[in-house]
Amino acid sequence: AVVSAQAIVVNTPPVATVALNNSAPRTNDILTATATKADVDNDAVTLTFVWKKNGAVTKTTSGSASLTDTYDLSVSGNGDKRDTITVEVTPNDGTDNGAVVSAQATVVNSSPVAKFTFAPSQPVEGGVTQFKDLSYDVDPGDSVVSWQWHIQGANMESQTSAAQNPSFIPPNEGTYTVSLTVTDPDEASTTVVSGQAASDGASIAPLVVGNAPPLVNAMSIEVRTGDDLSLVGRFVDSGWLDSHTAVWVIEGLGVLP
Repeated sequence: AVVSAQAIVVNTPPVATVALNNSAPRTNDILTATATKADVDNDAVTLTFVWKKNGAVTKTTSGSASLTDTYDLSVSGNGDKRDTITVEVTPNDGTDNGAVVSAQATVVNSSPVAKFTFAPSQPVEGGVTQFKDLSYDVDPGDSVVSWQWHIQGANMESQTSAAQNPSFIPPNEGTYTVSLTVTDPDEASTTVVSGQAASDGASIAPLVVGNAPPLVNAMSIEVRTGDDLSLVGRFVDSGWLDSHTAVWVIEGLGVLP
């Protein structure tokens, strides 16, 4: 007599792995989850990415054929400093889900952005240049807590200030180097220099100081015909290192030797 036995081949669920590109992102970073997938039955596998902030779901990408998914921390509510971000990946072969795998990151402090402007935009020697701080901190609730300015020019001692919006009187024409270092509550600091770009891409103008012409005052003098004439004049120049020449011109006589 013929005897027989049967077996039914059952589906084997797929498997997956996942990793994040950064385990310590900052508030405005983009996280990328990269997964692998495999199925011993050679079934087509899709992936579902579930993103969570401190355990609460904030984004879901379902049934994706892609091995990657991204999460933008700059989007409001997606995560700020000290938040824990988790991505969970579930593979599916059309019949069964495989085991859920996950990866995790903690959002860390972002350094502040240092930037400034000044007025007037075309300063001259001896005039007041007013600096205005435009720095900020991208972490919610954080702010800049200290400022350190450093101003250096040719033929002058460097000047420093811890004020938020200091003023400066440039003693001479020329290009000055101005640096601003700002610090946040976690003691992270950032420095920007005039003529360069801030960390957010904004351009910081160079501080180019122009020459101020001297102010001249000549006294009115009366003299009798035939007498010697003494001419007295005064001038003031706000450029401390400027050199000068003086030329006297008398109406009707021209330039005096």
